[in-house]
Amino acid sequence: SIGDRIGIATTSQGDSTKHRIVDIRGATDEQLQVASVDAGAQEAHLPAANAVDGNRGSLWSSYAGAPDSHWLRLNLSEVSNITRVRVYFQEPRHAPVFQVEVQTTPGGPWDLAANVTDGRHGWQEVTLDYNFVHSLRLVAVYESMWNRGFDGQKGAEPAWSGIWLNEIQVFGRIVGRTMPTVIVLDTPVTTDHIGGLREIEGRYFELAAEVVNMERTVTITGDHADFYESLEGYSTMMMNA
Repeated sequence: SIGDRIGIATTSQGDSTKHRIVDIRGATDEQLQVASVDAGAQEAHLPAANAVDGNRGSLWSSYAGAPDSHWLRLNLSEVSNITRVRVYFQEPRHAPVFQVEVQTTPGGPWDLAANVTDGRHGWQEVTLDYNFVHSLRLVAVYESMWNRGFDGQKGAEPAWSGIWLNEIQVFGRIVGRTMPTVIVLDTPVTTDHIGGLREIEGRYFELAAEVVNMERTVTITGDHADFYESLEGYSTMMMNA
């Protein structure tokens, strides 16, 4: 219930935090699944797929690409209404100016959804409002990529060195699907990886997560039905403080 205190323990991260429920409502958007990805230019060992693998330690590189080839296209798994995009560039090969384009008909024209003129290192969120989107494309403006540096300063990084994009995430609502109910907390959860598998000395162990409601006495436990496919385990626990 709203106002309840809860504790969240993420075994896989060795982290436990306390929060208070401030709202329970329908979600405004959710992260959308990407069916496929390609790029105008990519290095063999740093392909476009790295930008959507959920691992910020990997990246897509457009090194030595032609001026008009520094783009990344994402084909969504389902037609969706797009609300925002999150990108993570690695400096100094970020895109100071980039555009987000959308395609509402397979093979159709690209519509400009956002023009970003303050591209930078780290996470950056771009707000969108476009319906019935099939595909989305991030296009770096080549002319803006000269003399890039660190911490927002000018440097010596040339445009031909391309861009490094660690991650891109697309959020919105799948057309025709009812959005899930979400619990809104007063402070952010410190990690979004809960449960799953971890390899320890060549063996895989299932890791649990617990949500402890400090006000109530109901216990619920269980794993995902597709545990072996998703590699995600999850259990919840509610008990007295």
